[in-house]
Amino acid sequence: MPKVTNRSVCSEQKDHYVASFATSKRRIRGRLILGITGGIASGKTRVIQTLAKCGVPILSSDEIAHASIRRGKPAYQAVLRAFGGTILDAKGEIDRKTLGQVVFSDLGARRCLEKIIHPYVIRAIRKFIQGRRGIIALDIPLLYEAGWVALVDVAVVVYTTKAEQIRRLQRRNGLSRQEVLARLTAQWPNHDKLRLADVVLRNTGSPAQLRQQVKKLLQDITDSELGRCTKDRVVCGRERRRASC
Repeated sequence: MPKVTNRSVCSEQKDHYVASFATSKRRIRGRLILGITGGIASGKTRVIQTLAKCGVPILSSDEIAHASIRRGKPAYQAVLRAFGGTILDAKGEIDRKTLGQVVFSDLGARRCLEKIIHPYVIRAIRKFIQGRRGIIALDIPLLYEAGWVALVDVAVVVYTTKAEQIRRLQRRNGLSRQEVLARLTAQWPNHDKLRLADVVLRNTGSPAQLRQQVKKLLQDITDSELGRCTKDRVVCGRERRRASC
């Protein structure tokens, strides 16, 4: 199995980027940042899709991370230097499945990869939210694990049972039970995230029930004191937006 071949690459990366960005971020009148998180295969994608249909701008940290390691992109060479050529596929692209086998079985390797990639994700978040108003959503699976909760105004945890997570991962990703458990172990336990959440969306029923919870969350924000300053911008006229929600 491939492994970290050059850990010095990891030590070259800066550690202060998250703290400095979080310190500089202040809640801006007319803007509310939702941080959508939760365990793997908990239903975050369905939540994000519903928010998008309701007109909420979305940024996915996973999509930024994946894009950053494509051939010719900023983190590609650093990842290659750290993990070696055995993680490449026949086209010279980083094989994410092979890389995943490494980082989900070696905590040090995972920390190394995060130190390489996370600065690019933070910069993308900064660019995305700059100048925006209304409700915006950041899809950040590792919101708590990475220590990024200070980047958002409201932390929204999507929850489902561990048994359901295992079932979905085996069916969706074709992973063995051992591979599934390795991925679950790499994240915080559900009960820790639930304890710290500002809002919990329970994905233990039907897809329609989860969508209804998302819509209610948006309505509650709009109607609350917290959301009053964003009301006109986010809802953009409740009658016009209602059809898409």
